Amino acid sequence: MIQVGGIGSRSITKNAWNGANATDVGYLDPAKFIFTSFNNPGDLMWASCADGFAVAKCESPTNNDVTLDEIFGCGLSIEEKLKNTVQIECAQE
Repeated sequence: MIQVGGIGSRSITKNAWNGANATDVGYLDPAKFIFTSFNNPGDLMWASCADGFAVAKCESPTNNDVTLDEIFGCGLSIEEKLKNTVQIECAQE
């Protein structure tokens, strides 16, 4: 499971972990597993998995609109002044 989030349109914090939920210990180096980008100038953040993996599940616990794209991964519509969070599960291709 990978979680990307932050408050505002350009603030990102990243977490990556093994397990069913965040309480399962086994954190991974997010720099190796999470790739993020923003559409310019808008507020759509993309999060994707490392090479060799594909996004299997994409959801937002903060109720943001999410979309799944074969090329870009999981897209999250950022809302101003909201804690924007997306969680994605990756599976080996």
